[in-house]
Amino acid sequence: MPNTRQHPRLIAFEGIDGSGKTTQARLLKQRLGDVAVLLSEPTSESPAGKRLREEVFRDRAACPPREELALFIEDRRWNVTHRVRPALLEGKTVIVDRYYFSTVAYQAQRGFAPLDLLTLNTQQFPPPDAVVFLDVAPELAVARIRERKGQTPNDFEVQEHLARVRQVYLWVRDHRFITINGAKPAPTQAAEIWRALFGESGIRAF
Repeated sequence: MPNTRQHPRLIAFEGIDGSGKTTQARLLKQRLGDVAVLLSEPTSESPAGKRLREEVFRDRAACPPREELALFIEDRRWNVTHRVRPALLEGKTVIVDRYYFSTVAYQAQRGFAPLDLLTLNTQQFPPPDAVVFLDVAPELAVARIRERKGQTPNDFEVQEHLARVRQVYLWVRDHRFITINGAKPAPTQAAEIWRALFGESGIRAF
């Protein structure tokens, strides 16, 4: 077990819908145990997060792009203030299932410049120490989405749309990104993520 209490960090999991990032974020939290907290964006707690989940995602056409972007920013501000920063101050490892790179990748599809979106977020929110990017072909992602029981693809999940989102992710990658082949078996991915984050000795210096 890594000595994460002495090394608080912020780890973001990113990827297109159907990439498997939520599964891997949960697996990492399970392995780390009580020294870690698992959060997700948009949240289910803030007013902005609730509106995104309950209204906007059901009918994106009814929400103007700037209003949608403002909701993501407002929800992230709430999450950082009430969840992320307090957990880091407690010495926890914070795992976030989607963070501001998702906003850059997805809102770029609504007409915003990726660099402007990145600047908007980096000026307001703490940067992640590491970003686990689950990279997967859009056609595989869509196939996985369609296999989910009781789910049908929404506007976020159309193959061509996901291909464009993936390209923004590839463009925005920097030294903090750990790119994982999302087509590999989940246990293999989990092992690769653990080694990349903590190394064989269980510690990684960010």
